[in-house]
Amino acid sequence: NGGLTMRASGNFLIRSRALFASGPFVAASTDATTSPERILAIAGDLQQRFGPLKVYVIGTSRSTESTMALAAPLDGKVAGFVHSSSMSAISGFDTRPYKSRHLIVLHKGDVCRVTLPTAGEAAHRKFGTELIEMDGGKATGPDCEAFSHHGYNGIEAETVNKIKAWIVAGR
Repeated sequence: NGGLTMRASGNFLIRSRALFASGPFVAASTDATTSPERILAIAGDLQQRFGPLKVYVIGTSRSTESTMALAAPLDGKVAGFVHSSSMSAISGFDTRPYKSRHLIVLHKGDVCRVTLPTAGEAAHRKFGTELIEMDGGKATGPDCEAFSHHGYNGIEAETVNKIKAWIVAGR
């Protein structure tokens, strides 16, 4: 019917896109990708339309596999990466060699078996990757889905504001 439809419209990042785009921020949403060319094309388009921008690539849950894969080819070409509700592989992801900034965001109550908060905490302790730990909200859906603690359900604005504050602090 001419309307925009999204398969994962409940996803934390998609659901919160208006919060990310408020204030001095521009937000673009895409499906998960490991193509640096695709991210750079999106960034280039946004910069043509809005002027010079610091670009941050944000992924949640399974798309943190993409944010980790893009870290090396996009290092220094984007300002940073945010890995939220990260896959457990984040525990071994050493961000120290990179010029671009990295942030891990987790929910202390996330009980999804592939995104346990202990993995993000381990990366923070081992590699010093910056970390935001969230708590609260409500879990009304399956453990690994958007409307549980895994998807920051009920605390979207607070979570987005903390991410945006971290971005601003790095300018």
